[in-house]
Amino acid sequence: MLFMLALMMQTSQSIVDVPPQAERVTAALVKPVIPNAGSRDWPVLPADIITQVRFETKGNWTDWQPRNMLRGGDMADSDGDGIPDWVSVMRLRESGNLMFADTSIFPWMPPEGDYWHGKDRDEGRFTDKIEHPPGARQSLRLNRGTSDGQDTAAMRLDLVPPDTDLTVCGWTKYDLGSETSMGVMARFHEFDAEGNRVNKYVLLGDDNFHQPSGRSEWVWRALSFHSRPDTTFLNLYPIRMIEAQGSAWASNYEIRLGSVWGSGKVIYRMRERVILTPKVFEIATWIQPKPVKVKPGKLYAFRISMRNDVPAHYEPTHQAWVSAYLEFLDKDMRFLDYCKVMAFRPEYPAGAAMRAPEGSTYARFMLVASHITYGEKAGMDGSMTATFDDLQLEESDFDPTFTPRNDGPIDVPKGAAKMEVRSFLLSREKSLKPSFERYEVGWE
Repeated sequence: MLFMLALMMQTSQSIVDVPPQAERVTAALVKPVIPNAGSRDWPVLPADIITQVRFETKGNWTDWQPRNMLRGGDMADSDGDGIPDWVSVMRLRESGNLMFADTSIFPWMPPEGDYWHGKDRDEGRFTDKIEHPPGARQSLRLNRGTSDGQDTAAMRLDLVPPDTDLTVCGWTKYDLGSETSMGVMARFHEFDAEGNRVNKYVLLGDDNFHQPSGRSEWVWRALSFHSRPDTTFLNLYPIRMIEAQGSAWASNYEIRLGSVWGSGKVIYRMRERVILTPKVFEIATWIQPKPVKVKPGKLYAFRISMRNDVPAHYEPTHQAWVSAYLEFLDKDMRFLDYCKVMAFRPEYPAGAAMRAPEGSTYARFMLVASHITYGEKAGMDGSMTATFDDLQLEESDFDPTFTPRNDGPIDVPKGAAKMEVRSFLLSREKSLKPSFERYEVGWE
């Protein structure tokens, strides 16, 4: 099983002494083999090796570094072809479909017989060096002047370890003119070792509530979840537009180890369990009766346990879902913005985080059970019971600063006595097995 391969590497770790006066270290792989040819899923890359280090200082271990496990979230375009290096953009139209995929990182293109053969393009206009969030150098931009089809940006290398706390976070922005549309979204699917979609999480849009409208500023959002024991990859869409017209941007996306909650001051706990049972094709909601006070610019994070009991034959990523919205309100209780966890088949606690927008005075939760679909309705003939529990809100100490996935030297903290190295060997296909011979550690 693929997930066993990753877990085996998690336990195959090396601990070495840190030399006196060492300031930086590089942990290189000797004879790495990452088989990225022969995949059945062009343009995604099917295998990855993620290597991390941590240090022991005064008896305590630091966090693992690099903390970002995602390639290319900074949307850099090293060869200037108009397509971010580690991103593909799918453009679907009635007149024909196209896939834009950079070739500077991997020259592999769709083979004959592949659906995308002849529909692939190695140049585009999807990078923006003028419009980007604080701390970024560029962004990915989608422009649409039609309601036909969709434009979807996807990360090409988003493999993750199984059975692990993970946080997907990044910046988004949109300009829809006078339009309102749920068709501007940021989301990811969770896939198992057999290549099946087993869950879907949504950070922005793709829902009836608080649909993107008009023009937004740059907003950083995070969604934390625990990957399943058989999870292999995420299929992360940092930004996607369906039917909506206008522009949408994404920048500085990360997939990190750990969660947004657990280290801050708790300011709210839900005392009761909420159970919602909407009928077929209906939506049920619960709204927190008394909001809590918040401060503009402060980072807030929440955690919640959600369960969605629906018939097993329901499609697990399109039919029936549950959501927890943290709504930010001004002094007159007018809605400003939100962060959310929207999930279809959650099995573990999840959460979300963002900074309270300018003008925020209050925040409150809205819990939603959506016994609906935006796709095929066939088979939706059963009951739905959504359970929400263990909800809490905190002033988060999570660091939202973007850090690229770094293969170069890492700073050694002062007083470090030991260093531990580990690698995740990840693959989305059983026939493709990454490997390496040993570590080569270099000190500066």
